[in-house]
Amino acid sequence: MRKNRYYNYLYVMLLGIIMLFFSSSIISGAVSEKPAAALTIAPQKEMLNAVAGGEVDSFVMVPPGYSPANYAPAPQEIRDFSEAEIYFSIGVPADIQNILPQAEELSGNLKIVKLFEAVDKKFPPRVFKDGGRDPHIWLSPLRSAYMVNIMAEELAELMPEKKDFFIKNADSYIKKIKEADRRNKKLLAKYKGEKILVYHPSIGYFTDHYNLEMITIEDHGKEPGPRQIQKIIDEARKENIKTVFYQSEIDSKKSRAVAEEIGGKVIQLDPLAENYLGNLTQMAEIMAETLSKRDDLK
Repeated sequence: MRKNRYYNYLYVMLLGIIMLFFSSSIISGAVSEKPAAALTIAPQKEMLNAVAGGEVDSFVMVPPGYSPANYAPAPQEIRDFSEAEIYFSIGVPADIQNILPQAEELSGNLKIVKLFEAVDKKFPPRVFKDGGRDPHIWLSPLRSAYMVNIMAEELAELMPEKKDFFIKNADSYIKKIKEADRRNKKLLAKYKGEKILVYHPSIGYFTDHYNLEMITIEDHGKEPGPRQIQKIIDEARKENIKTVFYQSEIDSKKSRAVAEEIGGKVIQLDPLAENYLGNLTQMAEIMAETLSKRDDLK
């Protein structure tokens, strides 16, 4: 009996302590909500988080593993979207067709920042053979650094008291982009003018920046016909190309078919990796290794 009283007393005391803790937390303002920023694709998340330094929550509208060419947000994602204070739009097809229209309908307190428009004003946009705009701007270190600065300016406007903090963080992250870029340039310098064979034309900004030439199997979302595939195979054989690069979100059996025809292999790249800086370095290293093996066969 005494033991039961003891445990009852202990239970009441613990319950009281817990209630006191939560009530004091609420009174002191310990429970708070950070501003939320929506982003189009995963690579932007590392950029935004580096600038925000934990002061802003962030989420991505095109989840990892899905194509930025045609992804349409689910109703729950739109509800999450409606709670954001700001949206950093990057201008991929899924963004232009399916996300931005939703953002513009929400209006209200959601500020839309069209990064792609600002970038295209600062730097000439890359275009495909058919004249269409190449939307993969984040694979250009110069353009990414510019976007980071814009993010810092916009967050400073959202939270003026944190302006110096955001600017300092942006400068630090841009320094890291420049360091990665310098390493990549040094690594790829001796392969200037070499050709890279890819399925989907997603890495054109990257290859242009490092003075490489991109040959594509797919042409701006269009599947190649037999004549085009044969032309690509002939060029690959002529250039001694033994690797076809592809990405999991937009793949085709034709990648492996072409690789078999040239006696080569396929290697997966991930232009949409959230680990943006690490991925810039990894892509350069993979290409350098591939090109060095090509040199050995000459």
